Amino acid sequence: MAATAFSITDLRGRGLVGFVPVSELDDKPAQVPGDGGVYAVACEATGEPQFLARSDAGWWKGKNPTVSADTLAANWVTGVQTLYLGDAASLRERVGLLAEFSRAGRRSVMHYGGRLLWQVQGWQALLVAWKVEPFHTALEHDLLEEFIEAHGRLPFANLKRGTRNALRPPR
Repeated sequence: MAATAFSITDLRGRGLVGFVPVSELDDKPAQVPGDGGVYAVACEATGEPQFLARSDAGWWKGKNPTVSADTLAANWVTGVQTLYLGDAASLRERVGLLAEFSRAGRRSVMHYGGRLLWQVQGWQALLVAWKVEPFHTALEHDLLEEFIEAHGRLPFANLKRGTRNALRPPR
């Protein structure tokens, strides 16, 4: 039987590795490669989450990352473990910023994307996985499009699609 699209098993089958809890990542996570690639944030549970009333994540450009409970509920994709997909020229740097942003309080940290993650109760246990990929922007775009095809919408914390004009490898 095939894994559910964008389950943790499916992500592993796509070559993503790591699956490190956010709580175990520092601002320059040594376990994450410095190469370009894609990364995912996933939740082991598939049930309905509890949401926090307030986010303690960073305030990028003075913007409060907290959104309403209605917004969180409207963005939730029931039964799907993948909550966010991103790409990076340096996985170590970008995943480090993601982890730093999660616990930044009102400090300014440059990772406003995925901000809904930090209002999921127990966000510290969310798993971060990655895959080195030279054509990471194209892969992120393709993964987001495939997610939409499978689930009818973007992942929970992705608020926009990847770059459509992404450079792809020659065929």
